[in-house]
Amino acid sequence: MAKIDWQMNEVVQPADLNQIGQEINELADEIEGAAAAIPDSLVKRDAQGRAKIANPTADDEIANKGSVEAAINTAITNLVNGAPAALDTLLELATALGNDPNFATTMTNALTAKINKAGDTLTGLLALPGDPTLDSHSVRKRYVDDKFGAKTTEGTWDWNDVTNTKPGAGQTLLRGNVANGPVNTIAYFYPFNFEYSTKTGSGNITQLAIPYALTEPGTGIYMRTRFGGVWTGWQRLLTNSDVRINSGDLEFFDGTGWKSVGKSKVSVASDNVRLQVAEEVMIPNNQSYVLLAKFIPEALGEVKVSCEVQQRFASNTVVSPVINMAMTRKIGNNHTLYDAWYGGESGIPMYDYSTPLGTVVSSVVGGTRLIQPNTPQQYDTYFSYQGRFYVHSLEPIYLFGTLSGATATNLPIRNLKIMYDLVGG
Repeated sequence: MAKIDWQMNEVVQPADLNQIGQEINELADEIEGAAAAIPDSLVKRDAQGRAKIANPTADDEIANKGSVEAAINTAITNLVNGAPAALDTLLELATALGNDPNFATTMTNALTAKINKAGDTLTGLLALPGDPTLDSHSVRKRYVDDKFGAKTTEGTWDWNDVTNTKPGAGQTLLRGNVANGPVNTIAYFYPFNFEYSTKTGSGNITQLAIPYALTEPGTGIYMRTRFGGVWTGWQRLLTNSDVRINSGDLEFFDGTGWKSVGKSKVSVASDNVRLQVAEEVMIPNNQSYVLLAKFIPEALGEVKVSCEVQQRFASNTVVSPVINMAMTRKIGNNHTLYDAWYGGESGIPMYDYSTPLGTVVSSVVGGTRLIQPNTPQQYDTYFSYQGRFYVHSLEPIYLFGTLSGATATNLPIRNLKIMYDLVGG
């Protein structure tokens, strides 16, 4: 290494100069061939005067162009964060916000004036653009008003027209005497309808005719129904203008004045014979039923029945004719009513009021044993028996005879009597 601690007046030797020259050459070679920065050394520049430095790894290192651009691009990417092309610049964002520097305040004030979805109160009127089309839609006042009361007298003058059978009020205030109307007068009525399911005026409907003015002739509320496309006739609903209670009597108005319906009468058991079948009837031994008598009660209440029968003693058992009271409707546990029936079907009556006395049937509906003698008596001799029942409904009642058990011969019954009195009224 060349000498570095020279003193004044000291003679420089050729060897020292050689050493200094050698070290200068070595340093030049190192700078010329350097591939990377060397600590505490000079930086090499290229022909354009540019210095080459490595990518920095510490905060206090000099940055090169590549690292600076990479850092800037990364920051921009993070700022944009996948925003759409139309909003990935500050200018675009400002334009989207209306160039409003107080955008947050503006939006807060606007939202404050809006109604909340839940738990809020309207302080003014809310206008809706049209009528509802779904069950969850709100409705306008006009829509509700249109459901009550007709809108015109110039519509279709036909009670069957769909404009007058739609749910709620029909469109037209109709006269009672126009097509399919309830009365033969010119009185006006509001058509009002209840419709199942379709709600179009074309389905199953209950229609009311509500009077426009009770002072007009023929007024009152009328009703009819349509099921399966078929209308029933009109029926007038009774009001206190039609019936009344006067001093305990039921009265009705017949158009000219009030008429008494009469007080209700009650049937009580007595010896007053109302119906008698005197002739002898033989009861067959095949467990069938013979129609002995039939009648329609005049009132609710008690009825007494008597008859004369002969008995037999078979297999240690008294066998005698039995009187069964029956109807043409089932009166079992579920009180199922039969509005129609077919003879011979299980549980269905094989008789009606046109069935002649003496007819034999295999079964009866709702039969109740009314008279059943069970005390041994002298054979071939008639003995009298009685029974009672209570009439709950003014429907035809049938009395059938059958045998209480098996016997080899038929047994007779005669002198069947139905007895009661009517009291009250």
